[in-house]
Amino acid sequence: MTLDTDFLANYGLEVFLEICRFWASKANEEGGKYHIAGVMGPDEYHEKYPDADMHHGGFKDNAYTNLMCVWAFEMV
Repeated sequence: MTLDTDFLANYGLEVFLEICRFWASKANEEGGKYHIAGVMGPDEYHEKYPDADMHHGGFKDNAYTNLMCVWAFEMV
């Protein structure tokens, strides 16, 4: 977006790898599959199910965030 190709060429991979490390540290293995529980996707205005209690919201996994992490891991 900023066309800062110098930053991208010198630091982009390092930033990308650290993002992958962060998300990998949040992943949990359950039944041979990994998931990242409790993450909110890009639609942050819908942060809970209508009848969920106020502390847990009802979200377990956000498909968008989990799929974007898989994509990132496959790029590494």
